[in-house]
Amino acid sequence: WTNPKAQENFLRLWRDLSAVLHDQPVNAVAYEIMNEPVADDAEDWNKLVAASVVAIRSLEPNRVLIIGSNRWQGPETFPLLKVPVGDKNIVLSTHYYGPLPLTHHKADWTPLKNYTGPIHYPGNLLHPDEIEKLNNSGDVEMIKAVKDHAGEWNAQRFQQQLAPAITRARELGLQLYCGEFGCLPTVPRADRLAYYHDLISVLERNGMAWANWEYKGDFGLFEWYGTRYLTGAPDDELIDALLSRRTAAMESK
Repeated sequence: WTNPKAQENFLRLWRDLSAVLHDQPVNAVAYEIMNEPVADDAEDWNKLVAASVVAIRSLEPNRVLIIGSNRWQGPETFPLLKVPVGDKNIVLSTHYYGPLPLTHHKADWTPLKNYTGPIHYPGNLLHPDEIEKLNNSGDVEMIKAVKDHAGEWNAQRFQQQLAPAITRARELGLQLYCGEFGCLPTVPRADRLAYYHDLISVLERNGMAWANWEYKGDFGLFEWYGTRYLTGAPDDELIDALLSRRTAAMESK
């Protein structure tokens, strides 16, 4: 983030990629400058964005560039994001996995890995008796991870959390894209499908393009059989949950 040699190497990589891909149709290939940047200072990311846009634009003035905010492209950091003014071939990208105790239930790479009790959606993620058991566990990190997501969860809460990204995109007059979201199948089936229905409704209502994370894998569009077998058959209920709200939104237009 602050080493000129490392930054020049990054820009060289984009010049090399552009040299190979420049003849691809603009309406078929876009460049995402960096996936989920995490700089200590948001301004360091803004400076690298500016330099990257200059480097790519010198070779491809019309290529669509996808740019997310600092710290994993979370919507809450979008007020700090700066992009070149007047460049309409930029798409802003946010990632959204709220609420984490639901979407990453039992995920072994999070502080929530030791919580194996029930989780719920919509409404409060844990019932009072489940919260009491959690507080008695003594697992400080896990308790904090759940408490950080207290309160009611529903489509309205999704709207509130995505609002900083939506507002920033409107200020800049740019398209906003939710490039990642998803919920593990470790939660009750009905709750998981309700999550997808509600989140898609919010994305569609705000005119946001989106891509579910992921195709095949724990979060994927295929029936899930645990860590030993992830491919299965297409999960028609999940696919319907994703597409039904989009279809309804398109029909309403």
